[in-house]
Amino acid sequence: MIELEISESAPEISKLLLARGTALPAVQWQHNPSSTAKKTLDAMDDAQLFAPTSLTNESMGAAVRALLYLWNGWIDESAMYAQGARPKESLFILALSERHRGRADGAKGFFRQLDDHPIYPSLVQTAIELIGSSPDDALNRFREILKLNGAWEPYAFIDIYEQARANETKITVGEFVRQMQRQEFTSLLGHCFQAATGGEVTKQVKAKPRKVAPRRKQEDLAEKRDRLIRQKSMRKSA
Repeated sequence: MIELEISESAPEISKLLLARGTALPAVQWQHNPSSTAKKTLDAMDDAQLFAPTSLTNESMGAAVRALLYLWNGWIDESAMYAQGARPKESLFILALSERHRGRADGAKGFFRQLDDHPIYPSLVQTAIELIGSSPDDALNRFREILKLNGAWEPYAFIDIYEQARANETKITVGEFVRQMQRQEFTSLLGHCFQAATGGEVTKQVKAKPRKVAPRRKQEDLAEKRDRLIRQKSMRKSA
């Protein structure tokens, strides 16, 4: 598994990555978005955002900005800036935006146009390591598909994501999706930042094994999170 470690070469981006805290985000990142990060991104031009490095590729700079909006829960803004990114990265980020919205068909459509991407091989290995010897049938099937094809399967991952989003599976599936989404984001952000500036914004290091809470405790935490989300939605509707 890979953890997100922030490089000192991009201080403003580092702050934006930490704006939503250090815990794994929810399955859908638009839940509990960071208003502080949005205000900062809205007000900051490229020279400020990428300082002290220099932006040498504006389209990949747009991809980085789109990813930062996405990470902090602002899906519409992310999709807007993704339009200015290089074609492959534009399709990738738009696919992620659709996936977070719960639009599986739309996400698969963008991934179908994308076809392949340089970060895909790293996702295969990470997914296989994360699943390990899981007792969950859905995860085991996904692991076997990856091993058989030797390539990342974004469509199959979307199907697992949808199960986690709808709370139709065990908590282990939701945990896997949340960790994979962070790895996917980290790899794509590093790829885009390097193409935009020639530098590195993230370092990929081996993470310490995560301690899995007892199932009853996990269920209590999940129920509490879902209850808070429902209460927040009701307050907005009132």
